[in-house]
Amino acid sequence: MKTYDQERLHHIEYHFHGVERWVGAKAGWTGGDGDNEGDETVLTEYQIDAGNDTWSAAEYCVLGTLDTPFIAVNTKFDFHRLLITATEANVIYKVRIAWGTGYAAAVGLGDFTEVCYIPSANKVLGCPVDIMMPRIDVGTKIFMSCWADGTDTATIDFLIGLHEYNG
Repeated sequence: MKTYDQERLHHIEYHFHGVERWVGAKAGWTGGDGDNEGDETVLTEYQIDAGNDTWSAAEYCVLGTLDTPFIAVNTKFDFHRLLITATEANVIYKVRIAWGTGYAAAVGLGDFTEVCYIPSANKVLGCPVDIMMPRIDVGTKIFMSCWADGTDTATIDFLIGLHEYNG
């Protein structure tokens, strides 16, 4: 068993000194629960739609079972950053990122993390939002949904930054 200091140094070495990959939506992406949802070779934004003071009516699969690993020897990854490129409304957004075999099951197990985002009045975007989550097995699906404060069907467009790890 690793000591706290060993775990901390391991995390620093592999998380902050590791490589990052940016992923966009594959051509024809619909948010379905598929095996191949992301594409590292294009930077086409994903777009998800919020509910009105509630989570999205549909959850969106943004990474499928075949989307990781990018480097064959890697066995773990984390969703590290969210680059928001556009928002439909100038309201507070809450974004949920869940991992597992399905969205409802992941949320039920507590396998999700959330971030808030407030676009500026002039919609100047471009600073990645850091995401806190554990390392998970490659091939694990990632689902997203969002909440827009007081606004129905407010979309948010984004790209995903991932870290992968060898062990």
